[in-house]
Amino acid sequence: MDTILIADADLKSRNKLKGLLAENFNIVCVNNGKQAIDVMNNTLIACLIMDFKLDYLDGFEVMNFMKNRNITDYVPVIMICSDNDRDFIKMGYDAGISDKIHRPFDNPFIKKRIINLIKLYSQKRMLLFNKERMEKELLTANEALDARSKFLTEMSHDIRTPMLTINGMAELARSDIDDKFKVKNCMDRLTASAKHLLNLINDVLDISRIENNKMQIHSEKCSIAGIVRDVNLIIWPQLTEMGISFDVETSGITNENIIADSTRIRQLLINILGSSIFHSKNCKEIYMGIEEKKTFRPECVKYRFTIEKEGFDDEYETSFMYDKNIEFKSENMSFAITKRLVELMNGSINFEREEHGRLIIAVELLLKKDEAYGESAVRENISKVLVVDNNVKSGKSISSYLEDMGIMTDYCDNENEALASIRNKRNENCGYDIIFLKPAITGKSAEETAAEFRKAAGSDVKIAGISYYDTSEENIYDGKLVKPVFKSGLINCINSLYENDGKETDSTIRTDFEGKNILVVDDNAVNRMIAGDILEDIGISMIEAESGRQAIDIVKNSRAGDINIILMDIQMPLMDGYEATKNIRNLKLKGISDIPVVAMSAETYDSARFIEAEMNYYLPKPADPDRIYAAMEQIFNRDN
Repeated sequence: MDTILIADADLKSRNKLKGLLAENFNIVCVNNGKQAIDVMNNTLIACLIMDFKLDYLDGFEVMNFMKNRNITDYVPVIMICSDNDRDFIKMGYDAGISDKIHRPFDNPFIKKRIINLIKLYSQKRMLLFNKERMEKELLTANEALDARSKFLTEMSHDIRTPMLTINGMAELARSDIDDKFKVKNCMDRLTASAKHLLNLINDVLDISRIENNKMQIHSEKCSIAGIVRDVNLIIWPQLTEMGISFDVETSGITNENIIADSTRIRQLLINILGSSIFHSKNCKEIYMGIEEKKTFRPECVKYRFTIEKEGFDDEYETSFMYDKNIEFKSENMSFAITKRLVELMNGSINFEREEHGRLIIAVELLLKKDEAYGESAVRENISKVLVVDNNVKSGKSISSYLEDMGIMTDYCDNENEALASIRNKRNENCGYDIIFLKPAITGKSAEETAAEFRKAAGSDVKIAGISYYDTSEENIYDGKLVKPVFKSGLINCINSLYENDGKETDSTIRTDFEGKNILVVDDNAVNRMIAGDILEDIGISMIEAESGRQAIDIVKNSRAGDINIILMDIQMPLMDGYEATKNIRNLKLKGISDIPVVAMSAETYDSARFIEAEMNYYLPKPADPDRIYAAMEQIFNRDN
């Protein structure tokens, strides 16, 4: 029931109005202007009926109070007056009253007038409310439009960067087509940039998923070393071209193999590093550190990633500080994607601003260990190693990994100290087995550095160059240790130094796929051709289908054993991969309907439909030889 406030010093008038209106309204009566204001401060009223000749505060002062708080926009004010108050009534209308009633309130239409006036103002309140709501919605829509416009501006910059790398690497490979090493190096960079470009395109799609709360995390066996290597392959060339030093160091990583969403972790790190390039002022160096932290959950491993950089603008930090319900009011939507990714992986992101404008972004992720993965063993009889690196963090990190393997390790951060240590050990007949050497430490050319250390150490000592890329220095040294350094990479480097003595070796035992047949279902002929080439390289024959319907017909007309695996594209016209797989399962043919199906898509898959269709594996596009080989090996070894 609506409330009417009656402000009148005349008790008789108050009681008469109360008796007239009490049947339809809750009535509150006061006898002065101060009391009227006190009621309005604590009670929502539907109408004020007031004699303007009040004590303490008169009606005009009460009206000023109501106007200052916009109450008169929603609440009608009715003046109580006498017939001889013509000038006073005019002043009331000038002050903003809605109507007037005359004492002694004998007009039979007074009640109806008051009720109609309250209804009219109720409709006015609704119209004003709807107007404010629509104005807010319009403002929100305009802000979202501005945010998307700014996002597209930044995204166009982000997309151009890998595109320029792809074009540049293609030209370099073409100009040095006979140099296999340079071509391989160019292809590695080109492939990493192409993957990053695909991830950027997926970022745009992720915006829609975040808005609809449909972004998902998919678990797979992967390696943190491989993830960080891919990030480095993409970011390092960009920063080098900009004249920015980029250093990546690891510390205390004992568990490299995890079950996690490698694509999302890679995306997370690239987003932060890419944005740090965009939001910078006169930056000369960026540092990223990865360390393993203690956790009370033995089945998990906690990684801490720290990105340090000078010259972040203020927008960079504040862009992350948004309400999760209105994240797209952020200046850069990629920040929203980054923060949501951290949340989905049960991680955290924090900022530490140091003096002189240096900002540290710290990301912590708690991920599941891959307990089934066994660590490679380092070659025996390696007793003493020397690490030479003027980067103290890097040198001590490498030394720590070696000591964890039980190998005695010396570390030097300059050329003179390193050469003196080498000569002393030789004189004591306890020389080094391996020297890990950063070529740039001497300020001389790589050839001069190698010759000087080779002369000091002797021809029987293995020397591995430390570098960020598989550079041509590989031919100068016995091997290479590619940064960022993880324990697995260090073990592989040590073993390869001895395995490659005078012969090519392959320590990997590969599954024999000879005689196996795979049905590749994809409406894109180029995708089928790429998959066919990859499968042919590992001895698998391909059967092609360009639609889900054609795949069903091929399976229906096959015999048990004719098709070993189906690679099924998810997104196809007319019948998608999920529907095609369901139809194959429904054939109920022994040895045919239960063929393992590997779903392939450039986007993340719908887990509910994946399970409903009884698919077995998922591989992201574009087709990656290592991923396809690993999936084939897992499927065939399971069957065996």
